Amino acid sequence: METSGLSRTAERNAPSKPYLTDEYEPTDEKLWERCLEVVNGERREYTQSGRTIHAPNDGIGYLHMPNPKGLAWAVKQYNGFGGGWKAKKAANEHMAELRVLARGGVVPALPGQLDALGRQGLARVAGEAHGRVYWDVTAKGARLALAGLKEELVRRVKDLQERARKYPEGSRELNLSAEDKRAMGDLAAWFRKNFRVDSAKTPKGQKRLKEEALRFLETLETWSKPGGAASPGILRLDDMTPWGRTLQQDLGNLVRFFTAEGDAVRGQTEVVVELKLSKALYVNRANISESNFRKYAEKIDGVLSRINGWRAKALSGSLTVVFQGAHQMKVQGKYVASKDEMWVKATPAVMRRGEGTYGSPDYILVHELAHRYDRLHGTGFDFDRPEWWTTEYSQKEAFVSESFAELFAIGHFGLNGTWDKGIVTRFEALMSGSEG
Repeated sequence: METSGLSRTAERNAPSKPYLTDEYEPTDEKLWERCLEVVNGERREYTQSGRTIHAPNDGIGYLHMPNPKGLAWAVKQYNGFGGGWKAKKAANEHMAELRVLARGGVVPALPGQLDALGRQGLARVAGEAHGRVYWDVTAKGARLALAGLKEELVRRVKDLQERARKYPEGSRELNLSAEDKRAMGDLAAWFRKNFRVDSAKTPKGQKRLKEEALRFLETLETWSKPGGAASPGILRLDDMTPWGRTLQQDLGNLVRFFTAEGDAVRGQTEVVVELKLSKALYVNRANISESNFRKYAEKIDGVLSRINGWRAKALSGSLTVVFQGAHQMKVQGKYVASKDEMWVKATPAVMRRGEGTYGSPDYILVHELAHRYDRLHGTGFDFDRPEWWTTEYSQKEAFVSESFAELFAIGHFGLNGTWDKGIVTRFEALMSGSEG
């Protein structure tokens, strides 16, 4: 089992999904380049500090890069070598303004002052007046402000813990210096300002987290007061304290439910609009405009209306198609069996891709629909054996019934490829015959 070599805190803060590489950049550019060379198949293997990684897919790598799976693999390997991440320059330079915008505040900037945020899609111009430019935060900017707040909390706690190193380990008879007490007081004041844990309202399911956050705040404020004894152990914030016991394991919910930035992010995803068409119920969780929502829904309903023959059983019952935004899902589409929902990434870049081609939105939709067929009716055959493989994707052992889903979609669209056409012919005969 490979270990990353990172501290637990660093692992939690490192990007773990491919889209985060749009907002963060590697601190070790050469190492990141080596990982990309391996994932692309340009290098068969790479070794550093006794750790070796091999190009995926039997040394071939991912043939079509960048793609979400390939980037996720590269991020994982980079993290495993101990590579670090930092917010991109524009966000670093203007994080204070970004956080004000995420809280709903106003930043009247000089022309050109915040253009870098606009170029990265973190903010957009809301208006201009009296020689000033007024900006609104985007959903992406709000998420980055949220990540920045989490990073700052971790950094402040780490700084406090570093102060404990100058005291003998386990010392209890020593008292904290006045400077260290002030540092605790500063962290308490900053925490109270940014986290609304003392409000009367408790978000659903967050009662324990709120109680632990209040204990954390009370500890800091109590022991930071001048006078009285305070052990150096207070600074360590170890596993016996609210920080070590709960907060650092649940930072995501802490910033999501108890900050203004979290309110901004949740506000981007809470708008839900439904539209019932002939083949499915469509749900807008992507916060797209009403006109685009209807256009996308009608396009997909048209795809579903062309599902016929034995494949039409995949539409049995009440089908729900959920549109998600780019920040909610990285793949173009997937079937969520636990909810019996088809999820589609509803972005112009995805929805405008060519129809009826391999990897297009309608192909992916039909591919994922095959998983619903399998769940509702079963196939009665083991299509994961090599004799049923067609595309490279059908050979992925980590995914159940991907071979069946590829055959389901390839046969529906009548696609040709490098695979043996006889496989598709046998598949159609087998499935048609099983329906009687």
